[in-house]
Amino acid sequence: MITLQFRLELHKEDRKALKDLMRRQSSCMRYACNRLLEGKKRKELQYIFGLRNQFQFLLTNLLKHTILLNIKMHRAIHVSCPLTKRKKDIIKKLLIEYRKTAKAIAGYQWFLFFNTGSFNRKANIKHISSNLSERYKYTIQYHVVVPVLEGFISNLKNRFAEIVKNSNLPEKTKRVLLYLNKNNEWLIRKSEKAVYVEYKNKTVFEYDITEEERLLVKKVFKHLLNKWRKPKFNKVSLILDSKTALIEEPEKAKHFDRWIRLSTLEKGKPIYLPVKFHDYFEKRGRKTTNLVQIGE
Repeated sequence: MITLQFRLELHKEDRKALKDLMRRQSSCMRYACNRLLEGKKRKELQYIFGLRNQFQFLLTNLLKHTILLNIKMHRAIHVSCPLTKRKKDIIKKLLIEYRKTAKAIAGYQWFLFFNTGSFNRKANIKHISSNLSERYKYTIQYHVVVPVLEGFISNLKNRFAEIVKNSNLPEKTKRVLLYLNKNNEWLIRKSEKAVYVEYKNKTVFEYDITEEERLLVKKVFKHLLNKWRKPKFNKVSLILDSKTALIEEPEKAKHFDRWIRLSTLEKGKPIYLPVKFHDYFEKRGRKTTNLVQIGE
């Protein structure tokens, strides 16, 4: 199969209509999030959208995603953090070890993936040697390595589905491959039968999964895995939670808004980073979370 990629050129009227649709979608997302945070119910929002907008189906699906995401909505803000040369050197050494440890944990996570079919945020990694503490290692695994690898596999999963849908395979084989891809069964056998649902007709089909189909799904997946560049973690930033970077209220130095108690490579010798918020943060009236990101 040969595919060609082109840049899409729109006429002035079409471009205007597309931009208008995008603005409506963004506006509805913001409106839904704000109303949900105010305590509105889903049915109330569906009623409002049903009356005011012709894109009811789009907004209903959009509303579902908004409901799922509204409890996890966070925004990163840049803060002023004046540092001495000594503290900068400590953070540099910490960042080098952090990235080295992230690579080692990623290697172990890939081992788990090929043997169990999935990554594990809570895997036991005490056997991985590092100058960082166990708290640091589990923070790296939970907040950095596994989310990045899961995102990589998710993109690869979408590409797998595109290839199968655009192929010349029999319809039954397509449906089985899509089922295996949806359930992450590229390498590990979990199901004996594939279930495919046609939502238009509300019809459920059940197929036996043959060995040839299992072999095909494995070959396509491995081909994509070898073709795509895996995350290397060479330039990852320090992403830390309260176990390694505790945000504290100022007690004596009132000219700073917060202090970050950062654990270092030396046990029992943390450093304190002063934080000054910008006016924008104060105007928004938001609260800080326990997650800190420190980049170069």
